[in-house]
Amino acid sequence: MINTNDQDVFEELRALLNHYQRGNAWQPYVDQSLVGTGQVSHAAIIGQDGSVWAISPGFQLKNGEGNKIVNFFKDPSGTSASGMTIAGKKYFTLRADDRSIYGKKALGSGGVILVKTSKTVIIGLYEEGQQPGNAAAVVEGVADYLINNGY
Repeated sequence: MINTNDQDVFEELRALLNHYQRGNAWQPYVDQSLVGTGQVSHAAIIGQDGSVWAISPGFQLKNGEGNKIVNFFKDPSGTSASGMTIAGKKYFTLRADDRSIYGKKALGSGGVILVKTSKTVIIGLYEEGQQPGNAAAVVEGVADYLINNGY
């Protein structure tokens, strides 16, 4: 029987394996264009099927969260009533439309920016000391770049 801690380890290993199987093609977007700016603390790029394409170290989407994040965009206004859980943390929705969903941590400071493109969802988390507007500009900018390049 697998206990909860083992399950978390397996999920993290699965994410790492997925990352390395993709040959790092998407990782520079996370490492340099998102986290590397200093405006977001953690980031990920997931496919429209919920699979992780690239993810920053120490950031782990829990089992099934990728699919839930993609599904947020099917009814963005629905996140306003129920909020969102990402990487096991609860967020209140500040803004939601067909392209972007912004959230604030339910406990503590920080938040999340989700931006959908035709093939991906870009996830950026920011923490205390990072400005929400700057984090949003970075995540939206990466999304614009991907959209302009067919993604």
